[in-house]
Amino acid sequence: SRYENLGYTVRMGLEIETTLFRESAMSATKKGFRNLEPLWRGLQAYLLTSLGKNHKFIGKLISALREFGICLESWHLEAGPGQLEITLAPNSPLEIVDHSFLLKHAIKELAAENELLASFMAQISTDGFSNGCHVNVSVWQGEKNLFFSNDSLEDSPALRDNFVAGILATLPDFTLLYAPTPNSFRRLKPYQWTGTQTAWGQDNKS
Repeated sequence: SRYENLGYTVRMGLEIETTLFRESAMSATKKGFRNLEPLWRGLQAYLLTSLGKNHKFIGKLISALREFGICLESWHLEAGPGQLEITLAPNSPLEIVDHSFLLKHAIKELAAENELLASFMAQISTDGFSNGCHVNVSVWQGEKNLFFSNDSLEDSPALRDNFVAGILATLPDFTLLYAPTPNSFRRLKPYQWTGTQTAWGQDNKS
């Protein structure tokens, strides 16, 4: 509402990661959630052949999510074994929050129906890849993206600089929300594409 009072519109998109296992809740519990069997093995990031091999489930999943009215933009295999990333298209923050809630519950239910287990846990294994949720935000005035510059990557609009400065200033306190559980903190490791520094830069994932 505060942005709208200034004549701005906020758009948010989310990249949500989940890991799929050839397990049930019962089998995972019996194993103590250790040595779970992923839906596929090896590093498969963006590999179309693996996406095709697992189309029986992933195709059904995407179709169902669309039927639920979830604003899907893209989906692909992530780096970790059994890891899938689904991107929600930019929308209003409240819509995106609703869609992300529905998406997580839908994936868990559809996985269970197909005798699979879906986990969104930040760090499900100490020696494996972690699941994250990347937040993409932009501020608009009408159809103009106020964060975008035609000139160059280095040309930084003042509004974007102020926006980023606000994020950095509030980051330590808001980490209580970004990483609300002990397991969340296990994900925060250097050189793992997780935010461990109060810093920013072009394509800087530290």
